[in-house]
Amino acid sequence: MTEFDRRQMLIGLTLTAGAGLTYLSQPERRATAVSTTALAQAAPDRIGAWQSVTLPDFVLPVATSLENAIYDAQVMKGYRNAGGKSLYCLMAYGSIQDYSLQLHRPEVCYPSSGFTITSLTDIAITLAGRTIPARIMVAQRGNRRETVLFWTRVADAFPRSQWEVRLQIFKGFFSGRLSDGIIVRLSTTEFEGEAAIAQLRQFATDAAAKMPPGAASLLFGNA
Repeated sequence: MTEFDRRQMLIGLTLTAGAGLTYLSQPERRATAVSTTALAQAAPDRIGAWQSVTLPDFVLPVATSLENAIYDAQVMKGYRNAGGKSLYCLMAYGSIQDYSLQLHRPEVCYPSSGFTITSLTDIAITLAGRTIPARIMVAQRGNRRETVLFWTRVADAFPRSQWEVRLQIFKGFFSGRLSDGIIVRLSTTEFEGEAAIAQLRQFATDAAAKMPPGAASLLFGNA
């Protein structure tokens, strides 16, 4: 191969790589932004034995301008049953997930709020006809002990770890479509152990059973 041929091949490879990077740097949105009103359809005022009430002490990520950019819609609601027991429901949806804008996972936001995570267990929960990979976390701060059931959806996958989130974002980015994502977090401080897990599972099951299709697709994807 002559010097001229090598130079031509190098130029061709450079142009090809540049075209690929240009394509990847301008991916399409997978989903459009949704309003808080639309997301709130997933959490009506009554779900099974639970009625919405105002509850204090929601554990939230530190509010920043980046936080506002991550989410198109957030819903935070407290619920109480006839026995006076309460639980928390938080949902946060973002139509764009990339390496700078990602869901805040409970394993991160709870320690940043002064909690110590005492256990973290992978589980599966069947909702809206599909099995959702989820997690149960127990976190402690002083006398407050909170049991948390949560899952994250990125595109049509349910990553359990930050590494899995990044993998799904990469897959979407490489395919030319920016992934959307949602975090769903249910928690209680008034039940412990298996009783807490059972209550949170039942709440999620009851909510999914009466959820309109549009809200269900936000929480559970389209597969």
